[in-house]
Amino acid sequence: MASRTIPNDLLEFKNALEGKVDKVVADAGKIAKSISDVATISNTAKASVSEAYKPADGNNQAVAKLESLATLVEAISSDVTSTASAAASSANAIIADVNEMDSLIKDMEAQEGIISKERAKKDPNKPNTSTISAAQSKIKEDESKFDELEAKAKSALEALKGMDKSVQDVGSVAAAGDAKDVSKDDVTGGATTQLAEYTKYLDQLKFGTFTKKRYADPNGEVIDYFVYVPDYGRQVSGLPTLMFMHGGGDKGIGDHVCTDSCVGELIKNKSITPSGIVILPHVPVCTANYENPKYRKALANLAVSVSKEYNGDPDRISVGGLSYGGVIAHKLITENPGTFSAVVSACGANDVDSSYQGVSVWNFNGMASATNHTDKKYVAKQTEAVKAAGGDTMPYIQFKGQYGHTNVGNLTFQQKQQDQDGNMVWVIEWAFSQVKGKPIQSTIYKG
Repeated sequence: MASRTIPNDLLEFKNALEGKVDKVVADAGKIAKSISDVATISNTAKASVSEAYKPADGNNQAVAKLESLATLVEAISSDVTSTASAAASSANAIIADVNEMDSLIKDMEAQEGIISKERAKKDPNKPNTSTISAAQSKIKEDESKFDELEAKAKSALEALKGMDKSVQDVGSVAAAGDAKDVSKDDVTGGATTQLAEYTKYLDQLKFGTFTKKRYADPNGEVIDYFVYVPDYGRQVSGLPTLMFMHGGGDKGIGDHVCTDSCVGELIKNKSITPSGIVILPHVPVCTANYENPKYRKALANLAVSVSKEYNGDPDRISVGGLSYGGVIAHKLITENPGTFSAVVSACGANDVDSSYQGVSVWNFNGMASATNHTDKKYVAKQTEAVKAAGGDTMPYIQFKGQYGHTNVGNLTFQQKQQDQDGNMVWVIEWAFSQVKGKPIQSTIYKG
């Protein structure tokens, strides 16, 4: 008898699915197709509604909801297809491993038969030792390979079981009406589940999350940006606006550089629901773009344009940034006097002139932050200079500890800070509350 046996769970899996995996994939494809058909119908309806109903303000909520539905179901359809394909691939791999384990058992039994045959010869004291040694070596080789395949197959099987369990776990939460609150730590020891991803994605399809848009400035510059507007944003007027510029470390072509870090991450993860409009310009080549005066002018025009688009308050348009973006935020103040009400900067500063009159400033840095364009002493001097120029400043905050740029950005915007009234507030909301031409105002909404 061979020294190894195939575990029952692997044998049962193989016996249950061998020869049936392709049908499972085909059935999943039919389901995905049916889901995708919903998206097609939704898009067709969207076109009809768009043609039949043209609201005066251009805000066709019915079309927006149909677009959201189509996007969501297409995502689910694609996910069903890819998940089924991945599961089928894993299942076939497990079956192949079990079949190979079975072949190894047969080979080990054959080698044991060779050994027994040699030892059973007429003269037991003179067996063919080389034959026995070769057979024993082959058995050890087979055992090692068997153990490797067993570990691999069991791990793959557990992964498949884990997928089923995670969906069931989240499904039970969804049945209780709490699916939208499911987080990664709520299920399967921190693993993300497909259903949790769907519900998270559905939340992101609401109007009160980021929408990717493009701004073409009259001077020829084009800026891709993301804009957040509260759910009620179309029904009210006078909302404040904050434009936040990312740092040089977040440059590039991926959309995630804006919405997955600092201010974007805070809003996208629902850690805060801002009471105003948030603009996140995507600057692909920071040095070339940020150092281009025409591009900087386009950034200022973008903030004003978006505020007007959503009937925002022209006296409450603020600007902020991290690192290089913080430097540019300050430059926009001096280059566009009378445009902005406030500036919030993490690891950023710039020379001060009379343009700061009537502007509220709040600067942050870290004890260990780099010193090039964000020298800590320079930031402190800049804060003092703002008051001399007729602006108003919050006390300059230096976070203690070995914090670099990214840490300072997160500490500044993703944690509450103490405002001038002693309240713990989100810096975004503090910026929203500042009014052009007036001293620092109390934070209206603390969140």
